[in-house]
Amino acid sequence: MNPTQPETFAFLDRLRLEVRGDKRALSHFRTEYRAARADPGVDSELVVSFGRTPPGSRGFEADYRSLRLRATIDLRGAPRSFGLSLLQGYVVEPLLALPAPGAGHVLLPAAAVASEG
Repeated sequence: MNPTQPETFAFLDRLRLEVRGDKRALSHFRTEYRAARADPGVDSELVVSFGRTPPGSRGFEADYRSLRLRATIDLRGAPRSFGLSLLQGYVVEPLLALPAPGAGHVLLPAAAVASEG
């Protein structure tokens, strides 16, 4: 893994996501959350790191009093782009929903279908 500068994304009021990892992981989240890119420097409520984890290490840490979460994801296999998409929808976004009430919001998955009439 070639670590690069983390990316920070701001959603709603006081809800930030910091993504750390290699160029491919950062590129995926930059593409998905382009409009939400923010300047780094403010503590994020969720920090997700993509990289190898040592055996026996914890991949998830939480400080419930400050609503700060940290997750390390060891993504292996191919195609990597598919894995990143799955992790975004099934892991990263649900984790982001946990500190959202502290920012005065609730994040709910939603979809809509429109048809004539």
